[in-house]
Amino acid sequence: MAVWMKIVDDIVESIRNGEYAVDGQLASENKLTKIYSSTRHDVRKAYERLTEMGYVYSKQGKGHYYKSKHDRIELLLEGDTSFTEKNGKK
Repeated sequence: MAVWMKIVDDIVESIRNGEYAVDGQLASENKLTKIYSSTRHDVRKAYERLTEMGYVYSKQGKGHYYKSKHDRIELLLEGDTSFTEKNGKK
C-alpha cells in the first residue's frame, strides 16, 4: 500500500472514531511527514484525496480541517439511488 493511502486510511479512521471535532485542525504536513517517514508529496496527495472525499478542507497558510459530515455528499457510483435522491431533493 502506498504511504499516502495509509495516511488517508488513518485519518478517516480517526475521524470516524471521533478524534476530531467539526472544524478541528488536523496534523500539519510537516508532522505527518515525520510520523510516516514519508515525503511532503505523499502527505499532500493524502490531503488532496481527503478533500476530494469530502472529509477535509484547507485554509491557505493555516492547515487542514475536518469538514462537517452534513457538508459532505456521498457520491457512490453503485446502487439504485439517484444523485437527486441522495441530496434529499425529489
